[in-house]
Amino acid sequence: QLFYGFPASGNFNLQEVKNAMKRASEEDAVLVFYAHNIKRGPSKSHHVSYKQLKEILEYAKSLGMALCGMNEL
Repeated sequence: QLFYGFPASGNFNLQEVKNAMKRASEEDAVLVFYAHNIKRGPSKSHHVSYKQLKEILEYAKSLGMALCGMNEL
C-alpha cells in the first residue's frame, strides 16, 4: 500500500497532484482526493477551482484510472 498526502496548510499545486496521480497509476495504487469549497472563480491558494477539478478528472481518464465517489468505497 502507498499513501500520498499533501499538508492541509499548504497551497494546492496541480502539478504535484498530477505527479502523484501518475505515480499511483504506474504502481497500481489507490489515491484519494477530497476538497472543500470548490468554486468557479478565483479562490484561496489551498482550494480547488472547477477548472482544476476538471483537469484532474481529465488527467485521471487519460491515465486509465478508475474513479469512484465516497459512497462507492
